[in-house]
Amino acid sequence: MLKTARHALTKEELTELPILLRQVFDFISQLKAQNPAAAPIQYPKLPSIFSESLVLHCGPAIFPNAQNLRRGGAVADILFEVGQLTKKVEVKATGQQAFQYFGKKDIDADFLVWLAFGEFFRSQAESHVKIYVLAKPGEVLPNPTKISLATFERQAAGKLVRYKGSLRDIIEGRIQRGD
Repeated sequence: MLKTARHALTKEELTELPILLRQVFDFISQLKAQNPAAAPIQYPKLPSIFSESLVLHCGPAIFPNAQNLRRGGAVADILFEVGQLTKKVEVKATGQQAFQYFGKKDIDADFLVWLAFGEFFRSQAESHVKIYVLAKPGEVLPNPTKISLATFERQAAGKLVRYKGSLRDIIEGRIQRGD
C-alpha cells in the first residue's frame, strides 16, 4: 500500500510502481494502435512521490555531505542539512518527451535534480535512468521557463553533475557518475 505523500516510498513500492506505470503506458499504446480515436489520449505524468523517493534513496550518493535527507513538504521537494545550513532540492522527472517547466520555486532552490527516464516506461528493456544535478539553478535559469532536456544541458554546460544507473541501482543508492 502506498504511503501518504508525507513519506517516501519504500524500496518495494519503488520496485512495484514502475511495473504498474509500464502497464498503463502499454495499455495506452495498444489503444492508440488499435483505434485512431485514441490518438489524443495522453500518457500519464510520472508521480512526484516516485521521483522524489528515488532521489531520497540515492541522495547520499548525490549529496555525500547531506545530513537528515527528507521530504520537504511545501518548502521544497527535499530538504537536508550541511552543517548549520538547510538546503532545498527540487526534483523533476521526464519520460520520452523530456520537456519540463521550471517555476520560481525550482529556480530558487539550492539544487535542481532532473531524472530523465527516456523510453524506460514505453519499453520492457532495462535502460539506464539519467540523473542531472544542478546547484544554484537560478544562475542558469533566471526566470521560470519551459525547457527541453537538450536545451537545459546546453544552458547548464559545465555546471551539471551527471549520474546514471538502472532503476534497481538507484533504488539501492548505487549510481555512477557519467554522461
